[in-house]
Amino acid sequence: MMNNVDLSNHNGKVVTITSGNGGVGKTFLTASFATGLAKLGKKVIILTTDINNHILAMLLKVEWGERLTVYTTYDNKKLIVNEKTQGLNYWLKNGKGLLVKVRENLDCIPLENFPNINKTLEKLLYKLKYYYDYIIIDNSFDEKRSPVIFKYSEKIIIASSGGVFCTKGINRILKEVDISKISNIIFNKYLDWKISRENYKKITKMLKGTPINLPDRIKELSIIRILVDDSKSIWESNDQRIKETQGIIMNILKRL
Repeated sequence: MMNNVDLSNHNGKVVTITSGNGGVGKTFLTASFATGLAKLGKKVIILTTDINNHILAMLLKVEWGERLTVYTTYDNKKLIVNEKTQGLNYWLKNGKGLLVKVRENLDCIPLENFPNINKTLEKLLYKLKYYYDYIIIDNSFDEKRSPVIFKYSEKIIIASSGGVFCTKGINRILKEVDISKISNIIFNKYLDWKISRENYKKITKMLKGTPINLPDRIKELSIIRILVDDSKSIWESNDQRIKETQGIIMNILKRL
């Protein structure tokens, strides 16, 4: 529960993954970054502001019931998330709560109710930095709560797909963020259509002269869908189709 410890060494880094519009695979990227860092031997924790806790479903085996969703944690415990769960809101209020083990070196704090992000986030992150090398936040963008999260993030990654609302979604976030904090804008679930190519060129031009990295596009692949449906990360497959994606993600991790 992290009580009564020496908090003098706070070296952990807060990295937030966000997007200006839905359906771009933000949670997939969160899972890929977090599991990649854990695979490299870093101690990592994921916080989510997604009330649906999609990050858990992406990394844990799930039993979908008519009324209840039951997860099986990495250490083989059964988990049901509801309003009584000691999730993120409980942590913000009490400074302690539930830690869900999702992989070796990787924990997660789920969300039990509508997110109540406030000034206590700074205190919580300060405490978590003592225990973890990286705190990865899967942030569902909200104009009220997101600025608080951005304020306490060292690095911010913006996910997009290159679709019709691509530039609008990216600009929406850029208005709220200190540009020096943005490490990458990632085109994910990319389909090689005319509008996608045009938007990639627009963003490339817009970022010229800035420190923001625009990596290679992560393509929409059936193998990614197969892995997600099987609650596996991209690092848990030797399929040749995923090699390019692994390489792109690893290059991004090196910039963190």
